[in-house]
Amino acid sequence: MEAKGTGNWTVEGRRPQDMDDQGNQLPEVGILAGVNEVDDGNGNISYVKNEIAVNGQTYWAQRAWGDIGEEFVLDGSYISLREVMLTYSFNPSILKNTLSPE
Repeated sequence: MEAKGTGNWTVEGRRPQDMDDQGNQLPEVGILAGVNEVDDGNGNISYVKNEIAVNGQTYWAQRAWGDIGEEFVLDGSYISLREVMLTYSFNPSILKNTLSPE
C-alpha cells in the first residue's frame, strides 16, 4: 500500500479532507523535522525545534524528495522470481509406444 500512500507509516501528515463540514480550513497536520532560526534582534541567533505544521502535500513532498527516509528503502536481501519455466524433451524412441494409432 506504500504506492498509494496508505501505509501505516503515512498516517502522520495525512487526513481525508482539508475542510470541515462547515467549510472551514482544518489546521495543518504535518510537522517537518528540523530546526527554525530565532534572531533576538541583537544579533544573537539560536535554533529551536520546528513545530510549524504544513499541509500534507508539502509534508510528503519534503519527505519523498528531500532525503531518503527509511520508509523508502526496500529490503534487498532476497531474490524474487517473476517467471520460471521448466522444459524437457524425451527421446522419440521412448514415446513411440505411447502414441495412439490414428
